[in-house]
Amino acid sequence: MAGSEKFGPEHATPTLYEGCVTFVEALDTQAPEAHEQVVALWQALGARVIDVDPARHDALVARTSHIPHILAALIAELAGDACDVRAAAGRGFRDVTRIAAGRPKSGAISA
Repeated sequence: MAGSEKFGPEHATPTLYEGCVTFVEALDTQAPEAHEQVVALWQALGARVIDVDPARHDALVARTSHIPHILAALIAELAGDACDVRAAAGRGFRDVTRIAAGRPKSGAISA
């Protein structure tokens, strides 16, 4: 889980994956060596790897990425419908709605 609400090559950073969470699906059908190589690659990029099964992955991503994005977009939409809130918005509002500016179709990773 890496990135921000900003996207495109102009927002790229060489430290994008440092300290981020990376889910690697752990399946009994995988070759152990292949799994170890994938984990080593992500760790070399600075990511914190979590082994998960596919169903757990989907549940975790829904709760930690998709739902927060939906809520931020709803809050921004509701506030915008009421009036132009930009002049009155403080840091808390900006923090809560920042991810609403992201692209919902871009997936979990954006530069």
